[in-house]
Amino acid sequence: LRTTQAELASTRRKAGAYQRLITGGTWAGRKCDPEGIRGRIGYIGMIRATEVTVGLANGWHPHIHAIVLVGGRTTGERAEKRVAGTFEPSENALTEWQNHWRTVWVGALQGINPKWRPSDDCDRTNCPCGGKGHAIDFKRLETERDAKDLGEYIAKTQDGKQPALELTRADLKTATGENVTPFELLFRIGDLANGVPDDGEEGSASGIGTLEWNLAKWHEYERATKGRRAIEWTRYLRQMLGIEGGDTHEDDLDMLFGSDAEDGELRAGVAIAEEGWTAVTRKGLDLAATEAAEGKDGNTDPEAVAGRVREILALADVADTAVVLSAAQVAEAYTNMLDNLARRREEAAARRRREHEDQEHDDAPVDTAELQARLRRRTTPSPRPAVEAPAVTP
Repeated sequence: LRTTQAELASTRRKAGAYQRLITGGTWAGRKCDPEGIRGRIGYIGMIRATEVTVGLANGWHPHIHAIVLVGGRTTGERAEKRVAGTFEPSENALTEWQNHWRTVWVGALQGINPKWRPSDDCDRTNCPCGGKGHAIDFKRLETERDAKDLGEYIAKTQDGKQPALELTRADLKTATGENVTPFELLFRIGDLANGVPDDGEEGSASGIGTLEWNLAKWHEYERATKGRRAIEWTRYLRQMLGIEGGDTHEDDLDMLFGSDAEDGELRAGVAIAEEGWTAVTRKGLDLAATEAAEGKDGNTDPEAVAGRVREILALADVADTAVVLSAAQVAEAYTNMLDNLARRREEAAARRRREHEDQEHDDAPVDTAELQARLRRRTTPSPRPAVEAPAVTP
């Protein structure tokens, strides 16, 4: 029990370097400087993606990619906050912001490991730091193309393709050099557990390290990241930008589900038995099966779709578990998707209304006299009733 408790304590989350970037009087303002750096640069919010890799020599390497939106004048508070105008932050304000974040970030990391120092230069080819060191780097986005390129970099996956639904994650990207991503740990675990040779020849097991090392690192990753989101938006940023939806993980899934259901009408489909799909996912072929069903050649003939999917299923020896859906079954499936989407949106709207009501309740003025009366009633002991001694009968 003590060992388990110590293990849990070692992975318990604490406020770290990231939280310190957007807190404190220097950032948010104080009596002598009410505007603070946040006001001088017109900070609106940020979208950040956490990427994690691991290597044999240096262990875990977590890092954050953040798109920070500045140059905004806002009105209102919390859910009612809106962008009322824009301006160009001064070079002095931007320099002050960058120096402050670098100082806070490095100081927070050195508080964890006093021996750590950011590198002064970088010898890695095409490193995103641009040769400025690995502590923190700023790159100004000047054009729409800059923003698009960075967005694609943050969201790309290990094969450069856009996967379905919530699988658009930074932690699926292929690492470079001697580091691997967490999901590459899984790929190697699958290869080694299934007897794929590790001899460096074509078709050999991917990744690095022994089976035991990969299993241990995957379990560490599970414990440390459970319940965390790979891509996060600043609270209320979506509403400020006029984007419908909320800030929770469920809201993210609603948005992804909606884009999948509304991209176009279903024209053909294949049903795969549960045991077949289990075998497909065990082999890591679920994305390939999905892409085969969607097709890149535009051929939506049911038999063509089934043929493409069965080719993938054959790799898992379950080609016979696929059944071609009739036109009526496809239409029914599409109707169910839209019904589920409508239900999820109703639930999301109700959830946001409850959050708004809770916020209004929290913001309501406090009746101090009533509060003090309640405290007195709680802290004043009530008089004890008199107790008569029981009569003793010989």
